[in-house]
Amino acid sequence: MKVVRSLLILVAPLAVFTHASAVWTITNLHPASAFISVAWSVRGGQQAGVIRDANTFQSQASLWTGTAGSWVNLNPVAAQVSGAAATDGFQQVGEVRLLSSPTQDRASLWTGTAASWVDLTPSGATRSIARAVSGGIQAGSAEFAGVFRAGTWAGSAASWTDIHPMAATSSFIHGLDGVNQIGEANIGGNYHASIWSGSSASWVDMHPGAATSSFGFFGDSGQQVGYAVVGGQNRASLWTGTSGSWVDLTPGGSTDSVAYGVFNGQQAGYANVGGVDHAGIWSGTAGSWIDLHDTNYQSTRAHSIWSSGGFTYIAGIGVDNTNTTVALLWSQPVPEPTTIAVFGLGLVALLKRKRR
Repeated sequence: MKVVRSLLILVAPLAVFTHASAVWTITNLHPASAFISVAWSVRGGQQAGVIRDANTFQSQASLWTGTAGSWVNLNPVAAQVSGAAATDGFQQVGEVRLLSSPTQDRASLWTGTAASWVDLTPSGATRSIARAVSGGIQAGSAEFAGVFRAGTWAGSAASWTDIHPMAATSSFIHGLDGVNQIGEANIGGNYHASIWSGSSASWVDMHPGAATSSFGFFGDSGQQVGYAVVGGQNRASLWTGTSGSWVDLTPGGSTDSVAYGVFNGQQAGYANVGGVDHAGIWSGTAGSWIDLHDTNYQSTRAHSIWSSGGFTYIAGIGVDNTNTTVALLWSQPVPEPTTIAVFGLGLVALLKRKRR
């Protein structure tokens, strides 16, 4: 089953507070006007995501800079609903549904304000989605004649470049690493995690042989993350550009896992432990898993990871005890590598004692 990152239709907000979980500080980004909030991306001191307004129940593309009070509504005046999928600290991308065409997703670009909105939908496309941005390049997919095709933009609808593989019946991009595009392509009826370097001909199939389907979400410094469906279970996955490089990150004792983000050798996502989703991070192996779940929440997921200025930041969500989903930001001083290894081993031992 594909884990769908829905930007416009959200899952089912939490009193606003900040507290420490071990050495991690968790900041609730949920704005007072929201019924639900989700943080999908963290980069350059910004967090991008979506809220559902408590009064209108409409989804609104959202931007934060580390606190609930910093929330900026990116929903354009012409839009009925919107959602932001990613930020690189300067630009934000996602989708908008216009009041004039409320069923049509339109790939969108912002530079920090609702008024800065740019419609990236290429000429001839019936729908489009933007899921990644880095250094002035945006990536996602557009639908032509009923087929979603992976592609990139450089700030305008006219700059669209189609990189859909010839062998695929549909293709999508979810992540950028500055050089490559990461996503999936439908090959023979199953999705295959994929990587491109700017053209259709550059497409590489990263699908592991043990999987029935696989999906790529993000990349950094030669690593790509996502998940593969093996034996009916989602398995958090790590690649280094080829099918043969696949690493199953699923920690021992968990039944389901997904890796959404990667930065500087660390991967972020979640693992289901005892029927509960736990946000966590890895450093390249299943045994390196560090559980970031906090008991103030029924469940947690990490969606994106980034480090700068001696701190690591993770964007994601938590579900509180009233079943409210809220955007969360984890932060901590970057520990020494030996600290990560020892801490990770301790948590694995603890676990053994105890899913467009």
